[in-house]
Amino acid sequence: MSSQIWQKLIPPNLPLLGKPDFAQLGAVGLTGGQIKNAVLNAARAAACRGDFAVVEMGDLKVGGLDL
Repeated sequence: MSSQIWQKLIPPNLPLLGKPDFAQLGAVGLTGGQIKNAVLNAARAAACRGDFAVVEMGDLKVGGLDL
């Protein structure tokens, strides 16, 4: 169920480097609110790298409380 929440909460226009491993992200069992915060934190981390930065799997892991 968590992997589906990840898929729903990552906006389709969010610039991603490759496809996230939703099974790995969902295996941790974060709540919907925690996943939302992880996505926002990942986007914020990518934005801090510059104008053309993309969100990487590592950003999602760090944003998700060090999965």
